[in-house]
Amino acid sequence: MTETAETRWFQYPGVWAVFLIPFSAVLFGIVMLVVTSIHPDDVVVDDYYKAGMAINRSLEMDSKAAELEVLARGEFSADGIRFNISGVDDSAVVFRLFHVTDRERDQEYILVAEGQGSYYTTADGLEIDFARPGVWYAELIGAETKWRLRRRLVMPITEVELQP
Repeated sequence: MTETAETRWFQYPGVWAVFLIPFSAVLFGIVMLVVTSIHPDDVVVDDYYKAGMAINRSLEMDSKAAELEVLARGEFSADGIRFNISGVDDSAVVFRLFHVTDRERDQEYILVAEGQGSYYTTADGLEIDFARPGVWYAELIGAETKWRLRRRLVMPITEVELQP
């Protein structure tokens, strides 16, 4: 009598290939859920109406800067940030830096008037290295007359000119 070897189902490689395809899809879906919960998208805005109203106010500030013919020249150094601004005489200006992809790296500095259109802040609170490569958006806002200048900055940079 001859014995025939019985092959069980888990010994066939084709069966494992059939199981592996849906299992890998489920595993990839779980990995994507974990990644998106840890690193949410900063670009998405929750309240579109409020963002639209803010855009309208921002456009008014841009046109005010053009009306006043504001021109700003800035210098970045290890000592701090200095801007020479012509066309306005605010007691202080706000300088904001927005990182292109990471909202947590955004920064804001208040520059105090020194006279003759010069505004300055010390390096004590400076968290950015202007010599390090990167892409940022800069925004300079007048505290009293409500004007705004904007520009895209490609680091490393030591000087910048902002105009309407």
